[in-house]
Amino acid sequence: LVKVLDMVGGRKNKGKSDNDDDDDDDDDLDVTKPMTYLEENGICLSSGILRVRPSPIEYAGRGVIATTHIARGEAVLTSPLIAMRREDFTIYETDDNAVIVRDQIDKTKIVGTELLYNYAFAHPDSPLYLVPSAPMANFINHGGPFKPKKKFEGKKKQIKGANVKVRWPEAGSNGAKLFEWAYNQKGGSHFTDDFDSYRFDDPNPWLRDHPIDVMERSGKLALEYVALRDIGPGEEILLDYGEIWDTAWVKFRDRNPYASAGYFRHAIGIPDGFFPEKWMHVTDRYEIAEIRDLEINALEPGVAVALTWAHNGKPVSSK
Repeated sequence: LVKVLDMVGGRKNKGKSDNDDDDDDDDDLDVTKPMTYLEENGICLSSGILRVRPSPIEYAGRGVIATTHIARGEAVLTSPLIAMRREDFTIYETDDNAVIVRDQIDKTKIVGTELLYNYAFAHPDSPLYLVPSAPMANFINHGGPFKPKKKFEGKKKQIKGANVKVRWPEAGSNGAKLFEWAYNQKGGSHFTDDFDSYRFDDPNPWLRDHPIDVMERSGKLALEYVALRDIGPGEEILLDYGEIWDTAWVKFRDRNPYASAGYFRHAIGIPDGFFPEKWMHVTDRYEIAEIRDLEINALEPGVAVALTWAHNGKPVSSK
């Protein structure tokens, strides 16, 4: 039996001690679920079909290796996503010797970019950056474009080209249900809706939201890595990072032949059409409503008027 708190039923008063007076019966809710329940309704973020091992690809370090046969179309891995903006990866200068306030950042002086930037999925026309957080997801290396006509020649020969792609969870799958339920929670970081009684009719709801709204629900959306062809035991799982990434890597390698690959910084490209139009050509900055609104409701001396904030002219969902 596995005790699942907050995720399927949850406790409303889990922070109270045993001595606190509480008449709420929900505090005694038994949320123990059998393993069969988790198998039927959950997803595995780190199954035994994958292992992290040294990669034969130059400069790659470690990679994800298949331990068994994986069929074409099979979901190799499901990963939650951390939703971020570009400046979240920026490293600013700090003053370690400050006496009053130590380690206070100076945003006028940029030192570099966080390594985490290399693992983010992004599009040059979108402010949204999505970082997979599942175990092993960020060990999946670049394999170049998928080459369906390339045949396997011997057990030790690595097939070149990507053998997986990313997609949003398929409607009706456990992954789609779990993250639809998590994303649509009204309680913010608290899971208030019961999973078993939830009505699943809105798969991948983040695709209809503005990037700012998606960032507010970071960790409650996900993607899947899906096999493009049959993958044999011992093969490395490879993804196509995109032409823009590939060009940037070649330039870095040619210009810095003796530099460590660890200095390279570039986000992973996403396939065409993967990001919805609602995420494209928009800003991640809050903008105050246009001043002409005051022409209708003029300001009066001594009267407080609530200002309406909006991003790209659309009402902000929760802030």
